[in-house]
Amino acid sequence: MSTEPKNKTLSLTIEGRDYIAPAPRMKILKQVLRFNVKHKNGEIDFDTPEGIDALFQLVIDLVGNPDLTIELLEEMEIGAFLEVFTLQSINDWIGQYFPQKKMMESQQVAKMKETQKNKSKQ
Repeated sequence: MSTEPKNKTLSLTIEGRDYIAPAPRMKILKQVLRFNVKHKNGEIDFDTPEGIDALFQLVIDLVGNPDLTIELLEEMEIGAFLEVFTLQSINDWIGQYFPQKKMMESQQVAKMKETQKNKSKQ
């Protein structure tokens, strides 16, 4: 019996075929980070067709299967797609492979809490 935590996977089934994102490579990490920065800066807006296409392209790149296309993703039910692929789920998925990132995020949260605690004492 293994006690190692099981990594979450990003996968979807379209027309009976499973598409599963493999463990990410560094180039995928860089792509996700660039995507996050563009989204944060307002360059990618999910309220536009271009923003949705950018998310579709990110998903296609994560899965890395040439059979998965934007056209195929466009035919999915919205709920089925968003059940698996949101910006948060992508970041959570990739973060599990980079414990250093999780540790940094935990440190940032701890610093924020400490700052808030100090402000409330004043």
